[in-house]
This record gives sequence, C-alpha cells and structure tokens, in this order.
Amino acid sequence: MSSSRYRPIVVCLALATLPSLAMAEPGQMLHVTTTMTMHMTNMPMAMPPRVVDTSVCLGKQHDVRDVVQRTHDGRHGDCTISNYTFSGTSGSFNYACSGQMAMTGRGTFAAKAGGGSHVTIDMNSTGGEHPMAMTMSIDSTPTGATCDYTPPPAGK
Repeated sequence: MSSSRYRPIVVCLALATLPSLAMAEPGQMLHVTTTMTMHMTNMPMAMPPRVVDTSVCLGKQHDVRDVVQRTHDGRHGDCTISNYTFSGTSGSFNYACSGQMAMTGRGTFAAKAGGGSHVTIDMNSTGGEHPMAMTMSIDSTPTGATCDYTPPPAGK
C-alpha cells in the first residue's frame, strides 16, 4: 500500500484541527466579584446578598459586554445585551434574560483606574408568584496573569 493513498485523509484531519487552533489567542485573566441582591414583594424577610468570586479569561481587547456574558452566560437563561452605548470611560446597556425566570433591566458601567470595570445591572421580573427586583454588581480587576482565550462562537 502506498502512503499517498492516505495523504488526503491526513490532510483533511490536519485541516479539521486548524479552526480550534486558530481560535486560541493570548488573553488576560480577570478577577470578577459579582454581588446579587434580590428583593421580592410580600416576603417577610429580605434575602441576603449572594457574592461570587471567579476568574475569567478574556481577550486582551475586550469590553464590558464580554465580562457580563462570560460571567453570567447560561446561569440566568439566555441573556442578551442591547442598546450598548459607550462614551469616555462609562456607558450603559439594556439586559434581558429569557427562560424560567425572565427578567429585563438596565446596566451602567465605568472603567476603573488601573484597568477593569464596575458594572451595575438593575433588573425586574414580573413572572412567578412574587415579582422580584434584582441588582447585580460586577467588579472586574485584571490579575496581571495571561491565559489562552477562546472567543465565543459566532453569533453568541
């Protein structure tokens, strides 16, 4: 058997791995602290805030949308950002999540001196037994570490 017979298979397998290799790029590691405070009407006691600390790898050239999506994607249903505006060091956007507990809200953000950002999203849900208001505070700070960043699939 000739090795030329297998050459097309080897070439196809090599080409199939290129997209996954091409997607990785040098990234920047961020420490992200998210604080969620929920208020439900007609509840006898306030719910305590929930604080989550995590590390997120983002591309070197990223914006607040990347931080919000990478930190919360999938946790609150399918969430989207729209009407994104940015001027100087601050901006705003609309935020909507569908799913079992659909919510809509407005977010504001500001860049922090030395890198990172602070984001506040005020959201409301009218579904379910008890209407709910939630404030999500997301504080991101670069750690100085690098990472292998893989961009989300197109359209995400």
